[in-house]
Amino acid sequence: MWGDSSADLSAQTNKYASGVIISEIPTLSNREDVLAAVDETRIVDLARKVIQIPSPTHEEGRLADFFHSYMKDMGMEVEFQNVGKSKQVIGKLRGDGTGRSLMFCGHMDHNVVEENDKHWTQPPYGGVIKDGWLYGVASVNMKGPDSSMLQAIDTIRRSNVKLKGDLIFAAVCGEMVGGLGVSALIENGIKSDAAIVGEPTQLQVITKHAGVVKLRLSTKGMTWHYCFRYLRPPPPKGVDALRKMIKIVNAMGPAMMPVKAGSWLKFKRKPGWEELPQFNVSSLDSGIGSTCDKRLVSLMPDFATIRMDFRTLPGMDEYTIKRDLEGLVRKLKKKDRDINAVVEIMGPPEYYNRPVFDASPKSRIVKAVAESHETVRGFAPEFNPSKFYFKVGGSDASQLLKAGIETVVYGPGGEYVMTTDERIRVSDLVDATKIYALTAAKMCT
Repeated sequence: MWGDSSADLSAQTNKYASGVIISEIPTLSNREDVLAAVDETRIVDLARKVIQIPSPTHEEGRLADFFHSYMKDMGMEVEFQNVGKSKQVIGKLRGDGTGRSLMFCGHMDHNVVEENDKHWTQPPYGGVIKDGWLYGVASVNMKGPDSSMLQAIDTIRRSNVKLKGDLIFAAVCGEMVGGLGVSALIENGIKSDAAIVGEPTQLQVITKHAGVVKLRLSTKGMTWHYCFRYLRPPPPKGVDALRKMIKIVNAMGPAMMPVKAGSWLKFKRKPGWEELPQFNVSSLDSGIGSTCDKRLVSLMPDFATIRMDFRTLPGMDEYTIKRDLEGLVRKLKKKDRDINAVVEIMGPPEYYNRPVFDASPKSRIVKAVAESHETVRGFAPEFNPSKFYFKVGGSDASQLLKAGIETVVYGPGGEYVMTTDERIRVSDLVDATKIYALTAAKMCT
């Protein structure tokens, strides 16, 4: 199994800029050699090429093929993993087996954007460089960070750093459906001692973020037609499943806002998690029967269904949320006996629910990233900013940490994540590559 080395390293302690106590790591003696090997042209060239290969969720195969060839040319050991309808690729630069292993984990999938989208000022899949910015779908989330992580490994290779532990690059699929790929990665036994998930954090250190839960709620009614009221005797009264659904959604309260304490959703407020929980109703469908048949538009819908996304804090999971939502439905049913609703947890293979990511800020990987950041940028990074968007985000870090891998989330970009004209600063990609490479040298030598 990859990443099974377990060399004994000292566990001294030291204070860092964040004010927390963090495990000591060896001092890096070849820092200048590593930094000198960072090549901006290679970073930008790689990032442009991967942006030019569309890879929406479940369609990552072409990009996996590209990464496979690229890592083979680097001299890495490479393997594919078939995952659902798609595949992912894992490469390893082997150390001598006496040190700790480090995984760089990044997802290949992204939101669907049409190539001729007229809202973009640059071609969505062009990889255009303009005024120091790299434009393109997933340039921020997260093909730019992916390129920096892989180039960091190439930097280590070209600088002739003698690795004790293995360096792994995991280009995973299905992150946007809850971590389909990283779950398969772990199930197949590919692990490491530590991991960096290079999601775009604006080069801020993230050791905690929300859990993510998906639920489905369906209402069942009784269809009705205009003419039924004139029949003698009339059929039983119709029940509009769509209108019953709207009543439930309205009772849930505003979407994408912190839920107030004492609401239908039960939770205990915790310091550092003030913006949570939140939720969103992402889709609504209705029609005739459980397939929501829409051919008979003249009929009252007897079935409606919504899909919901919840961002959770510690103490919440899919089971507690399901319980609370069922409690809300029971309360509404006391006033409207025609409400008939079922709550379901969306699970594999449709979606993987994620636990809260709450890693120790004292870990070795956190210190290595923070020290490397200060070396490259000249100042200490910010830790878990209180009003930062990633607090309500989700990432593959949740599953990696749950699998016992020391994990941190840290990557370039974020200002224009998943927006029209998505773009990332080239200088941030270069800085990230330097920081990743220094971190790799600190952790694996």
